[in-house]
Amino acid sequence: MVYLSAEIENRFALQSDYSAYGIKSLDQHYPAWVIRLTDGAYGVAIEYNGAPVAERFSGARLETLFLNIDIQESRQYLVLICSNPHFRHPFSVLCAEFVEPGDNGEKRSSLTENPLLWWTEWKELLGNKTTEDMVYDIIGELLTVLKLCESGREDAYWTASRLNTHDVEMEDMSYEVKSTVKKDRAIIHVNSQFQLKSHKPLYLVFIRLEESGVGVSIDDILVRISKYQYDHIDEYDDYLTSRGLPHGNHSRKKKYTILERRKYAIDSDFPLLREEDFKNEKYPDSISHIEYDINLDGIPYENWR
Repeated sequence: MVYLSAEIENRFALQSDYSAYGIKSLDQHYPAWVIRLTDGAYGVAIEYNGAPVAERFSGARLETLFLNIDIQESRQYLVLICSNPHFRHPFSVLCAEFVEPGDNGEKRSSLTENPLLWWTEWKELLGNKTTEDMVYDIIGELLTVLKLCESGREDAYWTASRLNTHDVEMEDMSYEVKSTVKKDRAIIHVNSQFQLKSHKPLYLVFIRLEESGVGVSIDDILVRISKYQYDHIDEYDDYLTSRGLPHGNHSRKKKYTILERRKYAIDSDFPLLREEDFKNEKYPDSISHIEYDINLDGIPYENWR
């Protein structure tokens, strides 16, 4: 393993342009390559015929790419890559572990059969602390768009990519969506004094979800939304990719079922901070931002199933 990681690290230093180098210290029944991509990322590649993969943590990425290596036509490879040039030494050790085939190729077979398992184990071992996307928040917002589309409001637009104040917008109304996986609380967090304010009729949707193998995933919902909003799907996908959820990412396949879905009208009876609370000097002008929680229990709502 020491010779393998040293060879890989040496090639990282030598390759400066788009290229692929066959690793010599491996059993050639289980080939692997050191690669340098056009964007400067470097890493290792093995042949792979499975489903697309797109995972990342800290400075490393595991994904599938079509490359021309040793042949005229491109083939799909499973690649482990890094973009930070300062990580060459520690990353070469991880790359050696990645390409090392094990006895009779057992490690290579295990890796190609389930790359996500390998990835997950290394994430836990290395103690990655980056916050994963709140998938259930995105699912709650997309489920709201889907329900509105299915009820005849195909103009319901998911505004996440445009950083609008509210999650779903239509010409004549707005929707704010709050999702939870907690089963014993109905408390929402309001991010600012303006989040539940609108010049149009505004509704709050509170969705209680549970992870389940028989539920729906981000990818499932997008397929259903595409029947109504085909022209928006690319934009929604681009936003998900920017949040670290590209096609092939396992989080896009996590399934959730709806345990409860409530719809509240944000009207004069709904408890929230309003402009008059600031005008009567309860809050000085020097206070520019306020966040607070609302307990929804006891507030009238529509069971929006």
